[in-house]
Amino acid sequence: METKTKYPSTEAVLNYFEENAPAYWRISYEYPDFIGVWHGAFISDFEFIFIGDTNGYFAFNDQGMDKVSGAMENLYTPKEIFVSFWKQMKEFYPNLVINTNFPEGIEI
Repeated sequence: METKTKYPSTEAVLNYFEENAPAYWRISYEYPDFIGVWHGAFISDFEFIFIGDTNGYFAFNDQGMDKVSGAMENLYTPKEIFVSFWKQMKEFYPNLVINTNFPEGIEI
């Protein structure tokens, strides 16, 4: 019998993001089942980022769906998803994602 690894729920990932988000980043629940990520330095609402389940794995994109996007496929824990997301975000926003803003033990 084949066993299928399950990705975590959006709620589990949201809780991890809320507890560990770097300084100056706002994390929110977005209806119907997404995580919202926002930084005060963003210039427009089109930079607002959505994280959600896409075909069984987590992925993200900005509101405008044109500049910021990525995926966390084959990652099965909230921490793995968190670290992968912020590593990808650091490529888009190197001045806003800084290692010293993360809790101890989380290196981006």
